[in-house]
Amino acid sequence: MSTGGYLILLFVFFVFLFDALLDVLDLFSLGRCKSADDIGVYDEKQFRRMVSYQKDKLVCRAVRKLVNGVVLIALFVLGFVKYVAVVLESGVCGLFWKTVIMFVIIEGIVALVGAFFDALDTFEVEKRHGFYTGGLTVFLRDMFISSFLGGVVLVLVLGVVVLFVDLSHSKWWVYVALFISMFNVFVVYIYPSFVAPLFYKFHELESVELRERIERLFDMVGSKLRGIYVMEASKKSKHTNAYFAGVGNKKRVVLFDTLIESLSVDEIVCVFAHELGHYKLGHIPKMIFVSTVVVFVVLYMSYGLVNLKWMCVALGLPYNFPCSLLVVFMIVSAALFLVNPLVMAISRKHEFDADRYAVDVTGTPHSFIRALTELYKDNAVNPCPHPLSVVFRYSHPPILLRLRKLEECKGMK
Repeated sequence: MSTGGYLILLFVFFVFLFDALLDVLDLFSLGRCKSADDIGVYDEKQFRRMVSYQKDKLVCRAVRKLVNGVVLIALFVLGFVKYVAVVLESGVCGLFWKTVIMFVIIEGIVALVGAFFDALDTFEVEKRHGFYTGGLTVFLRDMFISSFLGGVVLVLVLGVVVLFVDLSHSKWWVYVALFISMFNVFVVYIYPSFVAPLFYKFHELESVELRERIERLFDMVGSKLRGIYVMEASKKSKHTNAYFAGVGNKKRVVLFDTLIESLSVDEIVCVFAHELGHYKLGHIPKMIFVSTVVVFVVLYMSYGLVNLKWMCVALGLPYNFPCSLLVVFMIVSAALFLVNPLVMAISRKHEFDADRYAVDVTGTPHSFIRALTELYKDNAVNPCPHPLSVVFRYSHPPILLRLRKLEECKGMK
């Protein structure tokens, strides 16, 4: 391995290190809050619980990122990736299977490390702090389904890449980008009906009052709704949430059963007015557009980098398509983290806009503020993350900033 190879690996590890550093900064930021009075959202008991939970969560997450980075770099430095590449190059299987086997082996090892930390997070953090309510069987089942679906998508995408490389050597990145963009929309469409039920049970909302209030809200803004469902989240977790899923005739409202137990009817309606705001303000197609642009940029970068022989040579790998694609995937994945601030900024603006929409539509800003506050308390969310962490990783604004913006909304004066 040459100096250039070590520089590539250093860049990749720097991104893992920087991401872990953001967790450390969040820890220091949280440490500056000495009592519930410093925040004003939690009472003292809730504050101590939140701090304990967040410290364990952040430490586990930071260590995970560092270990993932070390394992990935070690696979290259110790020659394991080269060994796999040489064995595959001497084999008789075609380009597709060589590419798939290369990715499955390398990504599989990294995934195994991730699985260990998933178990650690679930049973040593979530369960110990009273959030995870499932057992080992449920955890393993969900992990198997997630891994299987992830593997299917990986093989599918790699198959499409190899297919278009064979059919159109110079334009393959365009066709692959188009496929991935259309596939993303397809997943959004089928997720409520086919993917989510693999992990949770759903049933129709039984509360007549709540159903009528939500339907009246949708009628008020001229939107059609396919159904209002309750997700049996409490069988796995005590976290609370709600979401508006699907597009076209698949639109549906989903309430966590834990949310129904935690909030009043007025507060739940406000939460869904916020989710409805995302739909009515066009945030879903806007984010699909942003993700499409990112996909095209990533594939164009990949097209340019995959033909650079020096990267494989620098890393001590044979120069072939599977090796080049693996190296490019590693570099581009790391580089994408550095453009996170733009995507996160757009997402946080959408959250502010949806908050204002909820207040305008319901006319009950105080109920919405109570709902937001309860959601953050129920989930023990860090109310004071480090500003740099917010810039790079927060799709939702911190609670204190959201509450301040809501106070400025019309009707709160």
